[in-house]
Amino acid sequence: MQGFQNADPEKMIEVMGNLVEKYDYMLIDAPAGISKDGVVPLAIADDVILVVNPEISSLADALKTKVLVEMIDSTVMGVVLNRVGTTTTELSKQKVESLLDARILETVPDDTNVRNASAFRMPVVVKYPESPASISFKRLAASLAGVEMPVETEEVEKKEGFVDRLARALFGGI
Repeated sequence: MQGFQNADPEKMIEVMGNLVEKYDYMLIDAPAGISKDGVVPLAIADDVILVVNPEISSLADALKTKVLVEMIDSTVMGVVLNRVGTTTTELSKQKVESLLDARILETVPDDTNVRNASAFRMPVVVKYPESPASISFKRLAASLAGVEMPVETEEVEKKEGFVDRLARALFGGI
């Protein structure tokens, strides 16, 4: 905690300058809303992607961030709609696009594999590469990089689970 408290967001500009020379793409996870540690990444970004859950409180933070982005003469490239499908009261994709006046780049479903991968301290795309969230993240990465996402040509054989084996044993191949 002490290192975090002593961190200087202003040094991020210097660090970013060094990293920009080494990488084609960099994604920076910045906090929502208006704070010093959230403004610096916005100020040095080429483009901003808002990551929003389909609920009012998340949208309110995203709107504040969008206004700030526009104040510093930057642009919002689009929106990633995250954790979709958690409740019946969530805002629709069209409503989020309309309220933020920005297009949805990708929709990421709520996926328990994200939390499970986090418990293992691994990215979901590494721990559970075929999970619904992983597929969405891969689609987003491919889109941002301007490449086509490879389509699996072979069907992956479904592993026979315990219930399947039991049903097959009891009922002869169901």
